[in-house]
Amino acid sequence: MKKITLLFLLFFVAFLGAKAQFARGKITDAVTGAPIEGVTVTVKGKGNAATTNSMGEYSIEAAPGATLILTSIGYATQEIKADAGDVSLVKTSN
Repeated sequence: MKKITLLFLLFFVAFLGAKAQFARGKITDAVTGAPIEGVTVTVKGKGNAATTNSMGEYSIEAAPGATLILTSIGYATQEIKADAGDVSLVKTSN
């Protein structure tokens, strides 16, 4: 009985440790400081993506240390670490 209880406890602890982790932040224009809506935030090497809201905020499921790719029309693509938080994007020259 003790072995079954211990086994159950180990599985329960492993389940709690496997919960999803999210990267959050705000993306702004590097010159004006204005939030940028519609920036696509993708986890490099994974299929999940998110888009910034009207306040430039994003939240995406990503492991600690994962690389996020930020893309938006008119701005240079940028790669950041998932724990970078707030980021400014630079406009591309035409």
